[in-house]
Amino acid sequence: MSFLEPRLFRLFQSPRNVKELSRQIEDLRHTLLSAIQDIVLKTLLREKGVWDEALYRRLRIHQMIDDHSTPGPPPWTHHSHYAYTLDEPDFLRLCFKAGNAEVQEFAQKVDEVQTAT
Repeated sequence: MSFLEPRLFRLFQSPRNVKELSRQIEDLRHTLLSAIQDIVLKTLLREKGVWDEALYRRLRIHQMIDDHSTPGPPPWTHHSHYAYTLDEPDFLRLCFKAGNAEVQEFAQKVDEVQTAT
């Protein structure tokens, strides 16, 4: 295996054809989703005051394995990165069980902040 084979190196190479470009997009997607998983998991463990390297390692590996599993319908909603692909209103509804009033209030606050800045 060449040292240019790992995902990180492929991200910085200029694609020469559609196949290489598709591979780069897949590499970028994988890298981004992996970073999201790490950031969220580390933040939660620290906020809960239970940071432990062994616990982090066990949970991270468990999540990586679970991301390859697609049991039950619809399978894409079971992946750990699914919620981060949602638009804000859908994220509020799914992750925080927000009702229409909360979503509307959120949209209004966002509009106020955008207008004020």
